[in-house]
Amino acid sequence: MELLKPSRIQDELYTFTMNGSEYTIKETCQEEIKRHVKNDDNDFYYGLTIYQDNLIYLEKSLSYNKKRKTLIHELMHVYIAEFVTTQTIDYDEELLCDICANAHELVNEIVNDYFEEDD
Repeated sequence: MELLKPSRIQDELYTFTMNGSEYTIKETCQEEIKRHVKNDDNDFYYGLTIYQDNLIYLEKSLSYNKKRKTLIHELMHVYIAEFVTTQTIDYDEELLCDICANAHELVNEIVNDYFEEDD
């Protein structure tokens, strides 16, 4: 059963810091998200991270569960950008497991705060 619980942020911005960099999360519509996509196709974007602006977009019409999973996904992009210092790494399963394990606590802390949940 999918929860329909909304996030505590609807029309406002939520900010967090990761590795000294401040990021903003904004819930918005497809039109705004697609303005930042180079090949504007007919795909539906659940979320998008804009690194140069330190901004995460979340599709506001998503259900609670999809929005939560999308936020975790986008936060993993931020985590990799902030803590993995080279772009030339050939990711293998072991490295991805290490990254996820190391990111778990930090990412979940941000997600729980965003949705106002206790651990």
